[in-house]
Amino acid sequence: LQPRLRRLPPDERAAAKAALRKHGEFMDLPADVALYWSDGARTLGEILDLTELETDVRDPDGLIAYFRLLERLELVELRGA
Repeated sequence: LQPRLRRLPPDERAAAKAALRKHGEFMDLPADVALYWSDGARTLGEILDLTELETDVRDPDGLIAYFRLLERLELVELRGA
């Protein structure tokens, strides 16, 4: 994510880095697993459940922060229900 974070304005970059630090446990393997389960059909709730099954980490706020950051970086598209 670091190369893409550099494209953000300084204040947004600082906020993104703070969110990554705040949810540090989630932002390692669980974030990768969550991205793996993202197929365009699953909800964030389903992704959270599958991620917890594989990693024993459940951080709903971390999941949301991670996907909002990915959306801001134009790496994923979040769709409403």
